[in-house]
Amino acid sequence: MLACPVLGQHGLLFGLQDGHLHAALRHAGLDGLRHGVEQLAAIKESGGLVGLNFATCILRPDGQKGADTPIELMLRHLDHLIAKLGVEHVGLGSDFDGAHVPEAIGDVVGLPVLVAAMRQHGYDETTISRICHANWIDVLERSWRP
Repeated sequence: MLACPVLGQHGLLFGLQDGHLHAALRHAGLDGLRHGVEQLAAIKESGGLVGLNFATCILRPDGQKGADTPIELMLRHLDHLIAKLGVEHVGLGSDFDGAHVPEAIGDVVGLPVLVAAMRQHGYDETTISRICHANWIDVLERSWRP
């Protein structure tokens, strides 16, 4: 066990969307930057967290930077992260400082749109709270040392 939690701030998931993610990563020039099974296991074992990447080129199976990317793809990525790690190891990674994000979100002001979509998708309030902020607070509190 590592001494502190490992973070994957902007999760680039390996194996999502029936193998299409590899092509999307290659198209985006990010071929080597994905969390494989071993990396996800290490993050989970460390008590760490992977943040959902909002970059449309990562969310989309075709790897395009499309503003019209549906929020449903974000929810599929969240479902995948939760299935692989458990909800206590999942957060929001956004990448608002340079990535093309779905136009329905746009920037931080659009986060309530994602939260509403999470509710409609069936996530309960505890799960939403954990993903949106509580998991980050937990990891940060366990990481800070006096």
